[in-house]
Amino acid sequence: MKKGGEGGFTIQRGESEEKKPKEKVRSTLADIPPLDSLVFFDIETTGLNPKRDEIVQIAALKVKADGSLEPRNWYVKPTRKIPYTLKLKLNFDKFPEIEEIINTSPSIEQVIEEFVGFIEDLPLIAHNGSFDYSFLKEAIPSLDNQLIDSLELACLGCPQLESHRLEVVAEHFGYYKNGDKKEEIIELADKLELPQKFGISFSWEGYHNALIDCLVLYKVF
Repeated sequence: MKKGGEGGFTIQRGESEEKKPKEKVRSTLADIPPLDSLVFFDIETTGLNPKRDEIVQIAALKVKADGSLEPRNWYVKPTRKIPYTLKLKLNFDKFPEIEEIINTSPSIEQVIEEFVGFIEDLPLIAHNGSFDYSFLKEAIPSLDNQLIDSLELACLGCPQLESHRLEVVAEHFGYYKNGDKKEEIIELADKLELPQKFGISFSWEGYHNALIDCLVLYKVF
């Protein structure tokens, strides 16, 4: 900042009149509701910006008060072409049929209506859920289901881990290809009839398929 005329000051480039304090982000664990019934969910998107990018998959696993499980999966046709790098992340090279399904899927407007009906007013749990929730809020501005971000739980419960990505946390608890609990995930996928109902077979290469991530998240947490 340099002094200007008449005793005033002018702002040089890169300076601001007043530094704004950083906005405090409230923890999703600050006020956890009763969890008799809840919904684990995950989404896959075309990018990181909810204002610009789009949802291409929404999956959910409802846990009812009696312990029963109800899975759901929706693919969404985006309005723009999916970038090649994202196709690799979503394993389209290994599962090309998923790309074909997405290209013939309903619009986000149709899918989101079904999703809202499925989750009711239940608490939502997702890994890095603040990101996922921001996309849902963009599609459903009235959404007010309480969010619990399992990433926060992982950071608190496993501070020794170098990363808290879902696949790393799952491996820590034995849920990986050669882990001692690998069969639990495979049995759960078979019990829920994922291949028959949604055309999705469980694979340890299936991370970044939202429905597979929901199953892993349920078993871990």
